[in-house]
Amino acid sequence: MNGGKANGDAAPPVRSPAGMGWGTRLAGWAAVIRAHDWWTYKVAMILATGYATAIELAVSPARLWSTWLFLVAALVLVAMFASLINDLCDLHEDRIAGKRNQLEGLSRGRVAALFLACLGPGGVLLGTLWKFPAQFAIYLANWVIFALYSVPPMRLKSRAGWGILAIALGESLLPNLLAVLVVGAGAARPVPSLWIALVGIWSFLVGLRSILWHQLRDHDSDREAGVVTFAVQAAPQRVRRLVRWVLFPLECAALLGLLICLGHPAPWIGLAICLFTDLLRNRLSGQPIVVVDPRPHDRLVLFEYYDMFFPLACLAAAIAQDGWNAVLWLVVATSTPRAGWWCREAWMLFRRLLGRLRQRLSARSQCSTPTGPEVDLSRRDDS
Repeated sequence: MNGGKANGDAAPPVRSPAGMGWGTRLAGWAAVIRAHDWWTYKVAMILATGYATAIELAVSPARLWSTWLFLVAALVLVAMFASLINDLCDLHEDRIAGKRNQLEGLSRGRVAALFLACLGPGGVLLGTLWKFPAQFAIYLANWVIFALYSVPPMRLKSRAGWGILAIALGESLLPNLLAVLVVGAGAARPVPSLWIALVGIWSFLVGLRSILWHQLRDHDSDREAGVVTFAVQAAPQRVRRLVRWVLFPLECAALLGLLICLGHPAPWIGLAICLFTDLLRNRLSGQPIVVVDPRPHDRLVLFEYYDMFFPLACLAAAIAQDGWNAVLWLVVATSTPRAGWWCREAWMLFRRLLGRLRQRLSARSQCSTPTGPEVDLSRRDDS
C-alpha cells in the first residue's frame, strides 16, 4: 500500500511473454503491483497489530489462523488496487517526468485483468463483512480513500494536506483498525476502547511520518515539476519541526501505551535490540538514523521495529501460552525479508565491534607494558 513512486529514469515495462517460465512471470506481475514494497513494509506491521490484539484479548494467535488468512487476503487486494490505480492515473505525468511506471507498455486487456483480479475478490471479502458494520465500513473506506487519492477530479494526491491525510488513513490507520476489529470478531471477545484508541493514534502518526519522509525526500523534484505536496507548500523546515517536536513524541507515547497494555517483556526486549542495532549502525557504519529528515542511505527510526521486531516479539510472547505459536513464529520469520537482512547485518556489525574492541585492548596493553631502565652502554668499567 504505497501511493508514491521512486524517482528515476524510465525503465522498460514488465512483460510476461509466452517463452518465460511461471516463476519469471509471477515475479513480473509481482513487480507490476509492487508486492515487495507493501509486503515488506506495510502488511507485516498491520499483522503485528493483529498479533498484539490477540495477546491483549488473552487469545492464542495460532488459534486464529482463519483470521490471518482473511487479513492477508484483504490487505493484499486493497494494496494491489492502490498500486494499480495510482500507476494508471500517473501514466501521463510519469511519461513527461521520465519516471518508471509499471503499467507502461501493458495492453489495456492486461491492465483490466489486473483490476478485475483485485476488485472481484475484494468485493467478495467486503460482502463477508456485511454482518459486521464497523469492519465493513473501514474496509470499504480503505478502497475509497485510495481511489480519491489518485483519480481526478478529486485526486487528493495533488492537494497538499489532504494528500498526506489520505495516505496516513489508507496505508496505516484504516488497515490497522481493521486488523484490531477482525481479530476481536475472530476471538469472539470485545476489544477494549483504550486499545482501539491507542492503535488508532499510533498507526495514524506512523503513517504521517512515513509519507512526510517520502515528501521531504522528493521535495526538490516535486517543486521543479510543479507538484504541490504538503512538504512543498509548508516548507521542509516547518515539516521537520512538526514531526520532531509534535508527531514523533506522540507516536512514541502511543507506542509505549500499547506496550504497557500488553504487559509482556518480549516486545520491550525487541525494542531494546532494535534500538541497540541502530546505535551500532550509526557508530560502526556511519549510517544515519533519522526521525524524518532524509539523508543518503538513512534509516527511519523504529520502522524496523514495527515491521520485524514487533510481530516476532508478539508471537514469541504467545509461545508460552500455546506451543503452536512457535510454528506461526517460524512462518512469519521466514516470510519476512527483513529478518534475513537483519541477521546478516547483525553478524557484520558484531564482527566489526569485536575488531574495534581488540584494537582498543591491544592499544591499552601496549601502553601499560612496563619498560625497563635504560642502560648507558657508553659507560663501561675499565677495571
